[in-house]
Amino acid sequence: MAGKVLAPGRLSISDWVFRENRGVVLNGEIRDERFRGSAGRDAIGSAMSVPIKGPGGPIGVLNLARGSPEFSDTELAAVERLVVPVARTIERLKERALAQQARLELLAAVGRTSHDTVRTEVIHAGQFEMAVAHAPSVAVSGDLWEHITHPEGAQVVMLADVAGEGPIALRDGAFARGLLTALARSGRTPAKVASSMSRELHIHLDPGRYVAAWIARTSPGGGLISCNAGIPAPLWVPIEGGDPKSLGSGGPALGAVVQRDYEQEMIRMLSGDVVVAVTDGTMNAADASGQSFGAERISELAMEGRRQPAERLADTICQAALAFAGSFRPPDDLVVMVLRYVRDP
Repeated sequence: MAGKVLAPGRLSISDWVFRENRGVVLNGEIRDERFRGSAGRDAIGSAMSVPIKGPGGPIGVLNLARGSPEFSDTELAAVERLVVPVARTIERLKERALAQQARLELLAAVGRTSHDTVRTEVIHAGQFEMAVAHAPSVAVSGDLWEHITHPEGAQVVMLADVAGEGPIALRDGAFARGLLTALARSGRTPAKVASSMSRELHIHLDPGRYVAAWIARTSPGGGLISCNAGIPAPLWVPIEGGDPKSLGSGGPALGAVVQRDYEQEMIRMLSGDVVVAVTDGTMNAADASGQSFGAERISELAMEGRRQPAERLADTICQAALAFAGSFRPPDDLVVMVLRYVRDP
């Protein structure tokens, strides 16, 4: 049976723009043989159709119409430029959705849920309850947390975010942990500990490497001395209401520069008050559009969950950041530390 080439039928404007991957401006009644015209009763004086171009070709079409004035070729070129970031965002959203679906299928295949991604550790130490929720990244990270108990009941805690990844980050983290253990047991204040750690890290770490950290010392009765060295400012959340207070006093990341003196601040916590500290991986967890999880969301979650057990609050914030980023394994570790003062444990 002999075949013959048939002339293609007329397409809708969107179909043609998508197939040809180029925009078009049409003014007045559509009489172009390439397209099916719009109904005569449509009050459209001018129309513009622009392909939304992804890396592999068009992924959609943007249609604009108005009665007057007529669209110009200059406006067409401007709109074509404007849809470039739109296409990138759509592609990222699509990739993120596919990755999320693959993640859920993988978890289902091995009988796990998304909650298995986050691990939470709980430490009861005197009148303070500490919980740390951790969602590991795709890379080997040196992020760490530590607590040291003094005989009189005081606690020294540290949440640290080590620069970089891989074996060097693990080495730097182990060194920072050892320094904290040695210095904190001597009874130094958090500011003095930070100053000594920064000096030693600056000497011994490779150039350009550092450890961002929050160091705090608790005391029976609800006292807490805070020194923040480069991580997002922790939040003190009163149990009886009121806005959270940022604990930002301190200095630069440990080892980043030659820093002789660090600042510190002291607060007096009431029974039930919490302090929430996160690493920048949690703060900067980003969705497909590039928007960060951010301090405002963390503050809102902390206020909403201020009466929850420390373990649940830490897990809630970490899970929320992980869900916001839509990633089974985020690019950076997500770590959330919650300290709750309980007068009568």
